[in-house]
Amino acid sequence: MTGAALHYEVDSTAARQAVARLVRRGRDTRPAMVEIGATQVASTQQRFLDQRGPDGEAWRPLHPATLLRRAGRRVRTRRGRFTARARRRMAGAQILRDSNRLYSSLTYDAGRFQAAWGTNVVYGAAHQFGYEHIPARPYLGMTDDDRATAGDILVRHLGEAVR
Repeated sequence: MTGAALHYEVDSTAARQAVARLVRRGRDTRPAMVEIGATQVASTQQRFLDQRGPDGEAWRPLHPATLLRRAGRRVRTRRGRFTARARRRMAGAQILRDSNRLYSSLTYDAGRFQAAWGTNVVYGAAHQFGYEHIPARPYLGMTDDDRATAGDILVRHLGEAVR
């Protein structure tokens, strides 16, 4: 090297040990991936409660025929009006929560370097992407906040190695 130069060498057992711990932690990030998977399932379940996709867009409302089906039998009085019970059931109808099967089936899997979350319910894809008369109501995905949370978890996991 020509001109002026500085040379720095780590001559610290503690620093070398911290780097070695960081390398070991970086070889298997499964604990962080487990936490990321769990937080993403919780975030997805919150979207069911909010009835919004990961992009923040509200899901398309339920079709009137779906509301009538959910209202159950004897939905009208003799005068043709909806019964109080039918009105309550239609007013409280939540999108994608008829039986709670899809919501309850959300789970995750974590590996050394990845986390995956979703459902094994066959009709989950029809609701995520749409199919024939079923409109797409995306529930899987990551928001900007989800990405930031996942990054924070990974940084914290790796940072614990050098403390």
